Amino acid sequence: MPDYSYSPDGVSFYGSYCSSEKAVEAAIKDKDCIVTRTCWVCENIDPTPIEELFDCDDIIQKVINDCDYSNEFTKDWPNCDDAALDELTTEIRKVISWWLDKHEVRPDFSLIKNIRKHLW
Repeated sequence: MPDYSYSPDGVSFYGSYCSSEKAVEAAIKDKDCIVTRTCWVCENIDPTPIEELFDCDDIIQKVINDCDYSNEFTKDWPNCDDAALDELTTEIRKVISWWLDKHEVRPDFSLIKNIRKHLW
């Protein structure tokens, strides 16, 4: 279930509310919205987790495109089954996830969609 935020200007969104109605209720109390008697409400959507942006092909392509490996060696490399490639993807994602958590650098923002203007 998505959460919602409001904006006095349709650009910067604030808060996290369980419904669009609750977001509008909060906006009605916001001094910037009171003046115009207007707000915008959006649904907040989590971005794709960073670790899911990487897979085994990122490593394989990096090696194949490196000058040291752009030869016959890489013609059939890696010559392993899909299970081994899936394992590499899983391990890459674990390391990236661990690093993001260790350094507390996971994104703390949401993507927005379905922006609606409200007047009162």
